[in-house]
Amino acid sequence: MDLSKLNVTAASDKARRMVIVSPYDFQPVKDEDGAELAMWLLGHKSTVARNKRAEQKKELPPPPGAQATTEQQEQYLKDLQELDDKQRPELMAALVTELEGKWEYNGNAVSVGSKALIEMMRNEQELITEPAQRFVTNLGNYRPQT
Repeated sequence: MDLSKLNVTAASDKARRMVIVSPYDFQPVKDEDGAELAMWLLGHKSTVARNKRAEQKKELPPPPGAQATTEQQEQYLKDLQELDDKQRPELMAALVTELEGKWEYNGNAVSVGSKALIEMMRNEQELITEPAQRFVTNLGNYRPQT
């Protein structure tokens, strides 16, 4: 078998379709025209994901030194968590390559790369972000055809 066909990055670089499912009845969410809302997502091992994480690492605060107090260490961990809360929705939005259906959030049209998409990812954890995160980290969703 040619093992290059199992290259995780190459597989993750091909977006896959995830249907948005209602957390209440587990049915696909549809727009006003009856079309399913779906997003096409790159995998977490994709080139885009790696590049976005490298860019985001530049924003990390420097760790406290060996002589840091407990208070300084706790503040550092708090700063890291706040940064993660900011960066995770941005990373997830960067993995979206296409949106199917008419997406709207707080009265604003949602499109690939839009601020509305990032805001939706930030605020709709249970409906959008967490399912998308589970989807992109499951390599089975990106299984190549062998």
